[in-house]
Amino acid sequence: MNSNFLPESLLLAGQYVRRNLFLTVASVAVMTLTFFVTATFVGAAAGADSAVKFLESKAQITVFFKNDAPPEKIMAIKDNLEAGGSTIEVKYISQEEALKIYLGQHQDEPTLLESVNAGIFPPSLEIRGRRLSDLPQLAKELENKEGVEEVVFFKEVVDTFLRWTQTIRLFGLILISILTLISVLITLITIGMTIYTRVEEIEVMRLVGATAWYIRLPFLFQGALYGLISASLSSVLFLAATPVVTPYFFRLMGVTSLGTVPFPLSDPVFLAEIVAGQLFFGVFLGIAGSAAAIRKYLRF
Repeated sequence: MNSNFLPESLLLAGQYVRRNLFLTVASVAVMTLTFFVTATFVGAAAGADSAVKFLESKAQITVFFKNDAPPEKIMAIKDNLEAGGSTIEVKYISQEEALKIYLGQHQDEPTLLESVNAGIFPPSLEIRGRRLSDLPQLAKELENKEGVEEVVFFKEVVDTFLRWTQTIRLFGLILISILTLISVLITLITIGMTIYTRVEEIEVMRLVGATAWYIRLPFLFQGALYGLISASLSSVLFLAATPVVTPYFFRLMGVTSLGTVPFPLSDPVFLAEIVAGQLFFGVFLGIAGSAAAIRKYLRF
């Protein structure tokens, strides 16, 4: 292999890309869509998972007891919950502790602190479940416990997150699989057309002693260029769209009622990983399509 082998292959690949401009645009457009959709669903799935983890880190169920409920009965319910294995943490909040929490939250609002005493705050249990899917049944069981005044459970929010997480994963996997297959096929067709239009040129190269890899490599580079250009365009679009779409994502999933949720797409490291993943996936997909075309149309 001479020293000019790789540069010549790259030069030929560039020529193939320019000469088939219409097919190049079509391939790049479809692959860009594939990578953009993939990045979008990866980001959305990561955001949903992050929100679910945020929910799991907070008290998802709060059980308020009647003021006259005996502390020993409350502690018995607490012990049963901890022994049941469906909870991560069960925290008892006495009336005095509830007063301290209230005073701390409203220390800058003196009008809200007038005539406030521990007697107006009911004792409560703050519960974190192991699985969000177990919470509806757990909340229902607690409502029937003796001495329970009210059970506060973010049912709609929890259900929304579980539903969205499952939908994003399933729909994203199906759509990405379809688009990936289309991208490989259109790359195969494009490279196949390039090979077909250069049959005579390839025959001449074989007659003068060109090796199989000398002939194949420019087509592999051509597919890699398609993937690299598409992934780069997709990355630019994705990075530009992220700050615009993120607030709508939060509103859509009802996160605002739970405070600030850590969101992966606000993390530069995570964004860099998505961009790097797109570039790698782009080159790989382009080469895969080219390899399929070479195997189909270059039988040597």
